[in-house]
Amino acid sequence: MTKYVPLSQRSPDEIRAQAELYQEMAANARTPEAKRGLENLVRRFVALAEQRLMAESCFSRRSTTPEMSGAAD
Repeated sequence: MTKYVPLSQRSPDEIRAQAELYQEMAANARTPEAKRGLENLVRRFVALAEQRLMAESCFSRRSTTPEMSGAAD
């Protein structure tokens, strides 16, 4: 049994993998309501993964940019 990890602690790749599982489930859904619900989850998880990627990208750019303090001295 795998331990539950909150979404806030998952990587973008993990979130996207979960979206892919929901997409597979939607493809095999027996009712239109189930299909729509799963497709909504897919969209939300993909959007969350994209947000997380953008946040990580902004954070990594900020942390690798050299400080400008003292450069004009």
